[in-house]
Amino acid sequence: MFKRTETHQPIHLTVLLLGVPALLTNVLATHSPTFLSAFLTTFTIYWTTLSASIILYRLSPWHPLAKYPGPLVCKVTKFWFAFLALGGKQHVYYAELHAKYGSVVRVGTSKSVCVVNSMSE
Repeated sequence: MFKRTETHQPIHLTVLLLGVPALLTNVLATHSPTFLSAFLTTFTIYWTTLSASIILYRLSPWHPLAKYPGPLVCKVTKFWFAFLALGGKQHVYYAELHAKYGSVVRVGTSKSVCVVNSMSE
């Protein structure tokens, strides 16, 4: 669903991330001793499954950027570069990545490939 629509609308994300597990909580609540246990179980399973499927896809050979080399953490999440941006040292990390992986490096989860221009070396 995300692949086809690429929704970034807050209402759509809210429905998918909170609405769906809330509906499933109601189904599980009839078989659970308390509503709280049904709520925690449903949301934990839903978000764990969603996270695992996203990570597996980003690491799979079917991902559009699968052919580009790069560190595992960069293939899975953008949080590492957000952390590096706080210190202002991303350029140092990019240089290290290019030294290790070559002129083309996958540095993100989607549409993020860093290319070194051979003319500037």
